[in-house]
Amino acid sequence: MYFGVIDIGSTTLRMSLYKHDNNMLSQMYNKKVFTRLSDYVKDGSLSIDGMDAIIQGMKQYLEEISNVPSVKVFCFATAFIRELNNFQAIISEIYNRLMIRVEVLSTAEEAKYALNGFLHNERIDKSKGLLVGVGGTSTLLVYYENGTLVNYASLALGSIRELKPLFRGIVPTKEEAIKMKKYIEHALDKLNWIHSCKAKNVYAVSGNGRAFARIHKDLNHVCGDTNEYDIPMQEVNEVVKALLSFKDQHQAVLYLNEVVPGRINSFVPSAIILETIMEYVEAKEFKTAKYGLREGFLLSHDLTNKE
Repeated sequence: MYFGVIDIGSTTLRMSLYKHDNNMLSQMYNKKVFTRLSDYVKDGSLSIDGMDAIIQGMKQYLEEISNVPSVKVFCFATAFIRELNNFQAIISEIYNRLMIRVEVLSTAEEAKYALNGFLHNERIDKSKGLLVGVGGTSTLLVYYENGTLVNYASLALGSIRELKPLFRGIVPTKEEAIKMKKYIEHALDKLNWIHSCKAKNVYAVSGNGRAFARIHKDLNHVCGDTNEYDIPMQEVNEVVKALLSFKDQHQAVLYLNEVVPGRINSFVPSAIILETIMEYVEAKEFKTAKYGLREGFLLSHDLTNKE
């Protein structure tokens, strides 16, 4: 049987189609639509135009998979929708117009599903690690040992909402980048458990993490997929250093639009968040995860039910 999953975020609608067979998921289709919903927020609420952007993106996806036999579609939202004053009105509007129920995940559910999806890959190291999902309005941290969730947090530390006001233009100056790193470190200081979290590997479970891998590949002329892509800590620093070395903002826009289109305004802050977290926990390597929140969310449902 086939299952569709729609993830409503602050910048994108992420949509995936999976085939479920013998308790394993195979991704058949993956797409993202840049909605930039954060631009439609005023006084803590999403505007009617923002709701329409969600509806139109979902309609596009439903049309594209309309010929898939026996497909069931699920939809969820995380911190961005969860923190809006009118989130109940948003999920009601989606249901009324598309007959799709949106599950608004708590931080605990988000952490649990991200880890369960990540562990769906039997080849990864289950002994110890830190999952990091950098979004537009928040950053998810999930620390595990021996395949078990130990600690988690969702920090109000997004590449758009929190860090974007700290600098002008697309790429911060080196001085602005230092201020941003201090801001991130201060947020991490408030997490008691992360002080003793020394994770050798940091796993990226968000689109910004895969975008970081694409930048690294481009700078180093590497071919291949961005899933399960490894970058040593020293080279993480080199990527961020390269991003901060553009001669002017125009040059930065041209480069980012070519390599990570749709992320011009959010990518550099997200890269600095990733780098700072890795330095904070003394990580040795950055890895992109093959599976994450969408897969864990889907596996939390009874996929054997034909109804």
